[in-house]
Order: sequence, then structure tokens, then C-alpha cells
Amino acid sequence: MAKKSNNSPKPKRKSAGRRYGPGRPTSQDLEQRKARIIEIATTLFLERGFAETSLVDVAKQSGVATRTIYQHYGNKEDIFRAVLDNSSSATREPQLPTIDSSGSLFDVLSSTAHFICAYTLSPDSLPVLRLMVAESQRFPDYMQQTFEILHDRLHGTIIEVFERLAAEGKIPDGNHTKSVKYFIDLLLGNAPMQLNMNWIKSGPSEEEIRDKTELFIAGRFGLKS
Repeated sequence: MAKKSNNSPKPKRKSAGRRYGPGRPTSQDLEQRKARIIEIATTLFLERGFAETSLVDVAKQSGVATRTIYQHYGNKEDIFRAVLDNSSSATREPQLPTIDSSGSLFDVLSSTAHFICAYTLSPDSLPVLRLMVAESQRFPDYMQQTFEILHDRLHGTIIEVFERLAAEGKIPDGNHTKSVKYFIDLLLGNAPMQLNMNWIKSGPSEEEIRDKTELFIAGRFGLKS
């Protein structure tokens, strides 16, 4: 019987180092996947709350494996924080209202008041606020920190309005931080809590905004609007 030749080519050795399969997602694919996970998780947390939302449901509706969520975000508490950070964007920066130098003090503060109501009481903000209130006992330190960030960003934006008004001579110079606190407190009153509890359907009316703006100008600065 003829002997088999030992001259057959030897299989090539695989090169050292990490190898990826042809299906490895691109960085754009990864970002889209992460955005999809956050979108689904946001919907489920807002609808069900923290306790009734499972990572299995988030993964299933996102079209990924549960381990993928762990790889991208960590555990359930981590993705919950990521959802709130993304929703409150935490922290979306308030856009400073345009100040028309030719406008009256009443016009500027009235437009600023409308901005405050739209930013604070918008249909996008209220569900997130409800979730934060509902889970404040579970995440007390994190919720306090998030509330402070939102508070400081809004107040800081309105302080810039007051500083410009003072620079233009429309209001006296003074403690603008305190003035902004009084203005926002007077304007919003209990509306955030009442809307959160579904006791009212909307924030301050046009008439209320006008009356409160006039009241603030007279009470804080002793000026007629």
C-alpha cells in the first residue's frame, strides 16, 4: 500500500491578537443601539415606575440581549439614572429668552414668565418630575442632586435676564438671586405640585401671568408696569 505523503501543506496558524467577526457593529450602530435602549427604558420607567420595570422587558423591546444592557449601562439602578440624566438634560440647558432693549420692563418679565412656565410645566417635564417624586425615597441623594441641578440652571438663566435689565437701567441693581427666587415662586405657586397630582390641567393662565408680573414689579421694585 502506498504511503501517504507528508508533504501536504500545513494549516496556517492564526495570528495573535484580538479578532472580530464580520458582524461587529460600528460605533454608529452602538450609539443607535444605546439610544434605543434609553428610549425604551424611559417609556417603561415613566409608565410603570422603577419597581415594575425589568431589564428583561427593556432588552426585549429594544431588540437586544439583557447582557448588552449590562455592558452598556450596568445594572437597573444605573440605567434608571441614565434615563433621568437624559430626560432632565437633566440636563437640558434652558435657552435664555431674547431681551428686546426697546421693550418695557413688563414686556421683558412677561415673556420671561411665559418661558419659565413653558420650561417648568411642559408636557415633557411633568412625567419626569412625577417619576422623580415617586422614586425620591429610593434614591434620596441622587434625586436631591438632580433637583438642585435643575433649580440652579433655571435660576441662573433668569438671573442673567435680571442682570441685563439692571444694566439697561430698567430695574435697580441689587440682589438678583433673591429677586429671581421671589419672581419664580410668585409665578408658579403650587402649580407644579397640583399638576403633578392631576389636581389642575394647566399652569397659570395669561391673566394670572399678567397680574403676577405686575404685582412683582410693583412689590419688588416699587415701579408701575
